[in-house]
Order: sequence, then C-alpha cells, then structure tokens
Amino acid sequence: FEELPMVVPFTAAVDADTAYGRQLYQNALAGQYGPVAGYLAPPVHPIQVFAVQALLALKDAGLYNTVVATVAAHPLEEVRIWFDKAQVWREDDPYVQGLGAELGLSDAQIKALFVAASLK
Repeated sequence: FEELPMVVPFTAAVDADTAYGRQLYQNALAGQYGPVAGYLAPPVHPIQVFAVQALLALKDAGLYNTVVATVAAHPLEEVRIWFDKAQVWREDDPYVQGLGAELGLSDAQIKALFVAASLK
C-alpha cells in the first residue's frame, strides 16, 4: 500500500479462515512485508448515560437513598447543583468519581453501575 498517502491497517492471524490468510500471517511474521507493529487495543471510552438511567441503576443497586442523602448533606454546593441539574452522567466525571469515593465504591463498582444504567 506504499502508493497510498495514509496507513492502511491490516490484520493477519495464525488461525485465519483461509490458507491464504494463514500464509500472509507467516510471511508477515518472517518480515517479508517490512516491520510489523504491535497490537494496539482500541481506546476505551467512558460510559455516558442520561441522569435518569443512572438514578434507576442506583435504585436497583440499593444505593439511591444513600446517594441522595449524601448529596443533600454535601458541603459543596457545586455537587448538589450537579446532581440536581446534570442531564448526562459520565463514569469519569469528577463528581461521579468523588461521590463514588465518598461512598466507598471501587472503580469496578462504578463501572458496573454505569453498565447497568446503560441498559435502562
């Protein structure tokens, strides 16, 4: 693909469905096509949900009343405003992360809540 002005991603696998595909893999491994870059995993994008989805997931997890009470008593007005007015919640949002930490939730637990919310 040298004539193309951009990099063209190509994947070859030792267990390709065709003999030709398996041969391409062996040729690439032997360096016949030049240097082979290592695998780069696609970027992980934080989950984003509507606030109502998040609130329903908190309810299902038995955390809704605890979160509401924690926010209502929070010393930072910004947290109370965010909780009341944000229409979209992201798992990497500083308010989400801060409240999660205050509630003793791990990153994995927050992720699980967002996965559950995304299914609402």
